[in-house]
Amino acid sequence: MDARAHWAVREAQRYLREGNASAAIEIGEHFMSLDVEDLDAFRTVAICLALAYEKAEQLERALQWSAEIRRLYPDDPLVLSVYGRVAMKMGRHGEASAIFRQLAHRYPDQAQYHAAAGTALLRQGEFAGAQHHLERARAFDAGNPYVLNDLANVYLLQGELEASLRTFKQAIEQISRASEIQNPKSRIRNQKDVELANDIRESIEEVRALLLLYRSVSGQIESAQVVEIYPDKSDAARRDGEPQVSEPPSQVLESLPPESQMRSALLEATLARGCRPRHILAAFHLWSDFLETLDRSERQRVEQQPQAWVAAVVYTVGRLHGATWARQAKIARDFGISLSAISRRARRLRRCLSIERADPRYTALAAPVLSHVRLSKL
Repeated sequence: MDARAHWAVREAQRYLREGNASAAIEIGEHFMSLDVEDLDAFRTVAICLALAYEKAEQLERALQWSAEIRRLYPDDPLVLSVYGRVAMKMGRHGEASAIFRQLAHRYPDQAQYHAAAGTALLRQGEFAGAQHHLERARAFDAGNPYVLNDLANVYLLQGELEASLRTFKQAIEQISRASEIQNPKSRIRNQKDVELANDIRESIEEVRALLLLYRSVSGQIESAQVVEIYPDKSDAARRDGEPQVSEPPSQVLESLPPESQMRSALLEATLARGCRPRHILAAFHLWSDFLETLDRSERQRVEQQPQAWVAAVVYTVGRLHGATWARQAKIARDFGISLSAISRRARRLRRCLSIERADPRYTALAAPVLSHVRLSKL
């Protein structure tokens, strides 16, 4: 490698390590505009260009360079990995999964190939294959929180809630342990790890709520205990960014009503609108509280109009936290009732329960989240 090529390779790699994508692109593009004869230098700089363009979110250019170098080095594992990474970020999950599965087959003891194959398959919706590769990745790299996060999401999507919760907790513990080893005085310095830890804490809340929901609907429990992931909201606790994995005191809800046609109707209506599990528990809680305010004859009259009351409960819970599925006109159309029928019952719910704006009795269980599944960021 001549001096010019050596300089270009060194500088492109340095800028890429420092996160300066624009400088790496400038160096790389200038070098590629010259009459390059050194194929090793060409390969290295092309890889740097693909990764720099990916970091700069210029994915078409990243794909062009990764495809060009793949054409020259079709069996090179690093080249294939870069191409697969760019393809996955562009949403070409089938192509990415094929590449990483090929690499995992060729190098069966390499955790990174199993992890990438599992993530691509997860994003593709092939959960069984994703579980196989992510479990293999965990076997070789048990402390990787990104692998654990995606594996926990696979379990969640397949309905294995206990396994999902257990794996999410392991991921949080690994992030906490790694941060203590790196720098005990300033926990989790890496912003990407902070974001992952926050995502996992949200996921733990969701899975716990799902477990409570299914147990309450099946009659396994009479009182739902919703665990707060952030018991200590002090500025000091939030500043250090340490994941909270200890079990804090529980917030105990009133006993949910017995299994009934009304609760089944509430469950069906909320699930049909894509409600969060905590939203569903909030609806159950609100309905249970409302029934407590009625005498026997009033209960009987209310239970004779289940559809109208389900619509009113869904509307009330949705409005408490500004959910997009809480549009009164759409709810009225879906249930085949008038707007006034919903309004009258919603007013009665608010009056009987003295519901205020963002009432913590019901919104604490229904804090909005970005998405049901938070995959590890690429």
